[in-house]
Amino acid sequence: YRWNLLLSPIVTLNLKDLFRIGGVGFFLVLLLPLRLGEFARPYLLKKEQGSSFSSAMATIAIERAVDGLFVTLMFFAITGMLVGQYDFPQTLITAASLSFALFFGVFVFLIVALFFNDTLMRSIRLTLGRIDKELAEKIVRLAEKFVKGLDALPNMRIFCIYVGWTALYWFLNGYSLYLLMEAFGLELPLLAGMFLVCVLVIGIMIPAGPGFLGTFQGAIILGLGIFGVEQTAGAAYVMVYY
Repeated sequence: YRWNLLLSPIVTLNLKDLFRIGGVGFFLVLLLPLRLGEFARPYLLKKEQGSSFSSAMATIAIERAVDGLFVTLMFFAITGMLVGQYDFPQTLITAASLSFALFFGVFVFLIVALFFNDTLMRSIRLTLGRIDKELAEKIVRLAEKFVKGLDALPNMRIFCIYVGWTALYWFLNGYSLYLLMEAFGLELPLLAGMFLVCVLVIGIMIPAGPGFLGTFQGAIILGLGIFGVEQTAGAAYVMVYY
């Protein structure tokens, strides 16, 4: 439903098609390495609905950038509230900082591509064009198609509604983790569930096998360990959640 807000100016989908295409897309994100499954939803929209692949791909880029920014900002907000109560590993703080830099960079690129398209294309030609002019022109053509996709995105009002649904989406993820903590008898605050979501998102950014196998489990066990949960209990918890 949240993704459908971004799709609204591009294509109109009934609920059956929306959930089917979304389900296939997210399944392939889990199945394929390096998040190659992100191309599935735009491909299916183009094949079945005749919509622009670049426009659909732009919605995925916005989706990932907003999610990444929201989760990393939530991470720093929660650690700020819990500082002094728990010890947060410096490696985790560094990973979160790098994650924020990455998603913030993507978000800035999207803004620049949308509002300063000519300047961006000229910069590509002036920099990469000095090394390989043909490659620079290929990148410019791809970028121009992508920018046309950005032009089809919703207006600011719909985007703000989308951000609101994003907040609800991640809160529900964190709340589900908290409910499972209660089921396991772990007496931890609600913020622990929210924090665990952040650690999980940062952890599965590391390339791994299908289903984020390994990084998923490692991130959850690490996050629970910060709250004093021993590894065996953390392993049992993550297997149920996974």
